[in-house]
Amino acid sequence: MILYLDTSSLLKLYVEESGTADVQAGAESAEVVATSVIAYPEGIAAVARRHREGALSPGGPGPWLSPTGFAGAIHLACYVDLLGAGEPVEFLSHDARLHEAAARERRAHRTQP
Repeated sequence: MILYLDTSSLLKLYVEESGTADVQAGAESAEVVATSVIAYPEGIAAVARRHREGALSPGGPGPWLSPTGFAGAIHLACYVDLLGAGEPVEFLSHDARLHEAAARERRAHRTQP
């Protein structure tokens, strides 16, 4: 199974916060973990923002990033592209709207011939 992580989920592999255990368990059970190249600059921007806000402390509150708008659309498009690869693909996002959009795409993909 391929596990697609958006930036909010990817950062949970490196920072302990709510949802980290779920992301780690998913990554451990997946054959492949995928993300978009947008996750790198988006992640750096999230860390820099948290640093500026003075919120970088061990066990500090989350969430780090909510990938909405343009970056969320890129993650969704990458996921949809992977759906056509013929392998099972799961999408993990800690942004509720993005997660629901991915679920709609997965359902639509299953109903296509």
